[in-house]
Amino acid sequence: MKKKFMGIIISAAVLGAGCMAACSPKAEVAWITGFSIEYSFVTNTFNGSTRNLTVKDMQAFEEYLITVDGYDGKMQLADSEIEAFTYTVEGAKFYIANINDDVYYMSACSYTIYSEKDDAGNREKVNFVFPPVSKDYVFSDMSDLNLEVIQNWDYFCNFYSGYSESGAVVDNAAQTVELDAYYKSETEPCGKVTLKYENYIISCSFELNEEN
Repeated sequence: MKKKFMGIIISAAVLGAGCMAACSPKAEVAWITGFSIEYSFVTNTFNGSTRNLTVKDMQAFEEYLITVDGYDGKMQLADSEIEAFTYTVEGAKFYIANINDDVYYMSACSYTIYSEKDDAGNREKVNFVFPPVSKDYVFSDMSDLNLEVIQNWDYFCNFYSGYSESGAVVDNAAQTVELDAYYKSETEPCGKVTLKYENYIISCSFELNEEN
């Protein structure tokens, strides 16, 4: 009788383990253009350029994030003391940051503005490299391209110095950075962006190439 009872317990344990395995969420891909990770997410939503992710176990997820190919280490966001996990893939930089309770934000290190309207009233999205921030900033008014940050000039100087081979020109005395801007999904620059740092404000000006 004792042997039969133990057999029933063992069978139930095996059945339970099989059920848990079957009910465990499967790993899925979370991607943005140029970068992806694979994990068992609770939610995985994409807005066209960035992703919001939630997971069951934040500690386990963050242990996984440091094993992803291209991991560079952590750095604070430009507009927050939150630290982001940063990655470099084929020269482009990306980040994942825990921005709100259990929500992780996944994005390229980029910033989006709109070009001036052409004669037909159309405008293009213009992207350029920018340090990690806490949300997807998109400015539609070219006359008001100012972003409040919490980091000092050295933070931006160090970040953009890593892009010198890609054409970023850092002027430490003037506290400015000039870099290429791109239309969405294009690889050739469409113009130049100049960023100016002053008293925790980043202002931005954009000049379209003549051929554009």
